[in-house]
Amino acid sequence: MATVSTERTLPFDAAVDAGITTAEAALKAFIAQADPAFKALADKARIVVKSENPRAIPDVPIRVRDLKKLWSKINFVVTDKVYPPGYGGSFDYDSATSHIRYDTVNGWHAHPGGLALIVLHELLHSTREGAAVWKKQWKEYRKDCRRRRVKDDEGKHYWTSPFFSEVEEFCYHGSRELMRALGLPPYAGPNFDHGYDYGNLAK
Repeated sequence: MATVSTERTLPFDAAVDAGITTAEAALKAFIAQADPAFKALADKARIVVKSENPRAIPDVPIRVRDLKKLWSKINFVVTDKVYPPGYGGSFDYDSATSHIRYDTVNGWHAHPGGLALIVLHELLHSTREGAAVWKKQWKEYRKDCRRRRVKDDEGKHYWTSPFFSEVEEFCYHGSRELMRALGLPPYAGPNFDHGYDYGNLAK
């Protein structure tokens, strides 16, 4: 089963500390709720992240047994670390560790289905398929920079690009499909920039 830990990197602040504690409790409660549903999924099944333009960007099937294996070992680290614009955390494929800011957790948790959406979104980032999508879109972004004769080796403007959006949309789309497979209520909060339009770089 997934685990939750905390990380405090900034000088003590009572409000931030309370926010971290709230986010930790919410994540632990969700994991306990979702774990039986994960175990009930058929190992041979697949979650398919469908593309809006499969000729250019193919659908991505993800084996349930791989998702269950990742779910059994991933560690969500609730942190106060400050990330660049556009990022609410970070993930490391090799260690199956997903750092997520406390206010990202609490912000999504304020909406029906929001916590499930963001937790499973982070899970999708940590999959082999998620890593492949990220690598492809980063490569395409760098190629686009060269085409436009723009130097951005560190990716300072990557998060405003459609290539970054494509990665996020892959994870949100996959998260929505996984929520459906797990029998979880769908997200019912306000619209957000990175919707479910994976496969269309024009959006």
